[in-house]
Amino acid sequence: MPTHDVPADIAYLVSLWLEVCTPIASDFAIAYADNFTGQALVYGFFLCIFCGSLYVNLSLRKNQDTHSRVMFYTIVLMFVLATLHVSANCHRMIEAYVINRDAPGGPVVWMGMLSRWSYVFKDTLFVSMEILGDAAAIYRTFVIWGRDWRPIAIPCALFIVSTGKPLAKRRRTRLTAFQ
Repeated sequence: MPTHDVPADIAYLVSLWLEVCTPIASDFAIAYADNFTGQALVYGFFLCIFCGSLYVNLSLRKNQDTHSRVMFYTIVLMFVLATLHVSANCHRMIEAYVINRDAPGGPVVWMGMLSRWSYVFKDTLFVSMEILGDAAAIYRTFVIWGRDWRPIAIPCALFIVSTGKPLAKRRRTRLTAFQ
């Protein structure tokens, strides 16, 4: 029987990907673990949808127009961003609950430090995916409405505002959290 040098703590955290439990949590550590579990579950659904979409798009490749290709590459890019985001969260869980569990304040303080590269990375991935999804929805609406700009005028204005909001939030967070 082969042996693996995987510590029990890491094996437990990775097993959260396979478990579905969402009890009401009053503790931050339990709440973050449950959030991660739910996120991994949604990622599993996204993986199934992505595989189906990949199959359909690759089997109908010769019949694709420009719009179909743009949407296909958008889906691929969003899947890559989602994979990196879930991986970054898994890395943060292992860093906090295994490697830094005995640090002053424990995992909760470690997870609360906004200056960590893993927090900035996962947050940037999430915002990028959100912006890309909004842009794809607006583009799809534009194509469906016969390339008329009127149905997308308000969504475009909201998109510009929502794109600027995370950037302003990041700047405000940087000024308050890192000083």
